[in-house]
Amino acid sequence: MRRTATLLALIALLLTLTFALQNNTSLRELRAEVARLEQKIESERSRIAVLRVDYANITRIERLEKLTKNLLPHLRKAKTQQVRVIEAQNVEEEIRAAEKPKVEKPQALNYEAIRQNQ
Repeated sequence: MRRTATLLALIALLLTLTFALQNNTSLRELRAEVARLEQKIESERSRIAVLRVDYANITRIERLEKLTKNLLPHLRKAKTQQVRVIEAQNVEEEIRAAEKPKVEKPQALNYEAIRQNQ
C-alpha cells in the first residue's frame, strides 16, 4: 500500500512538473512573440513619424504657392469637349455607349522656363 501511494505521488509529481515545463515553454514563446510585436509596433511608429514629417514638408503653404506660381502659367485649360457631364444613374449606359474620346496629346511642360522663373 505504501509503495502504491509513493508511486502515485511520484507520478503526480512528474505530471505536475511536465505541466509546469510546458506552461513555462509556452510562456517563453508568448513573451518572445510579445517582444517581437512590440519591436514591430515601434518600427511602424517610427515610419509614421517620418511620413508625418514628409507630409508636413510636402504640404507647406510656401512650397505649394511657389509650385502654383511656377507651374500654373504653363498648363493649358481643358477644352469643353474633353469634359462631359453624365447623371449617376446612367453611368453604366454611358460607359457602354461612349466612343473612345479623341483627346489631343497633352503639351509637355517647359521645364527650362520653369527653372528660369525660380
